[in-house]
Amino acid sequence: MESIWVHAYPNSRGMDDPLLNPASDPNLSRLGCRKVLVYVAGNDILRVEVGITSKH
Repeated sequence: MESIWVHAYPNSRGMDDPLLNPASDPNLSRLGCRKVLVYVAGNDILRVEVGITSKH
């Protein structure tokens, strides 16, 4: 994933960039809501990268 991200967004801070990993944003607690709904495709490589394994 990192090799793709470097080319997609060269000015990124790496794998901890909030655009790629919203959980790494230090201001996340100021979002103003208690829950966030996230959708990913079943075969999306980001599903594994960010640790989304729950199915509801």
